[in-house]
Amino acid sequence: MKTPPRPHTTCSRIASVIRHGFHKTKSGKRRRYLCRNCRETFCLTKGTPCDRIQHRRTMFDEVATLSVEGVSKSSVSRVKRLAWNTVDLWLEKAAECCRRFNEATITGLEMPEIQAN
Repeated sequence: MKTPPRPHTTCSRIASVIRHGFHKTKSGKRRRYLCRNCRETFCLTKGTPCDRIQHRRTMFDEVATLSVEGVSKSSVSRVKRLAWNTVDLWLEKAAECCRRFNEATITGLEMPEIQAN
């Protein structure tokens, strides 16, 4: 059986998470969960860069990939038909997630510069 998701790090009892219905999106229904400990409802994307975006996750991934390839925010917004502010917000979310990952996994190394190739 799959381990239930955790709503956030303050709830230590993972067994207190139960399924709590669905919410409707443009692409269908998504499962919601409830933490019996703190009474918070959440979905599987909580704590990820895709949390609370109003588009498909693949669109988010495509925007991030185009940015890594060197395409400007203005060009991405024009090609993907998204608002410039949306592209900027998504890239900030992705950058914050990358920062947290790097801080948690890369320790004890002195790196003056990092490049994504």
